[in-house]
Amino acid sequence: MQLVQGDVVLTKVRKLPIGLNKVEQQGGRYIVARGESGNTHAIEGEEIELYEKDGVLYIKSEQPCCLKHEEHKPIEIEPGIYRVRRVREYDVFAVEDKKRIRQVRD
Repeated sequence: MQLVQGDVVLTKVRKLPIGLNKVEQQGGRYIVARGESGNTHAIEGEEIELYEKDGVLYIKSEQPCCLKHEEHKPIEIEPGIYRVRRVREYDVFAVEDKKRIRQVRD
């Protein structure tokens, strides 16, 4: 199962990987992505934990929670474990190889 909000994709997974680092809340919520304009995709709700490993975020929620962003409708998230990914784009006109694939930021 996948949930999409702008440039953020949540994919439900069976279990958390080993070796995660716990991420702390910021202002009573967990920020999973920041846009270029300063807007944020943030998880709000009860009994939520956010983890990070190798630049990938994982959400573990025991209760329903909500993914919010200033320019998108809120998305209700069922309890479970989710991997957070950012949408990437490929620029065929980029001169440098390392600039051809980049994260989309809304």
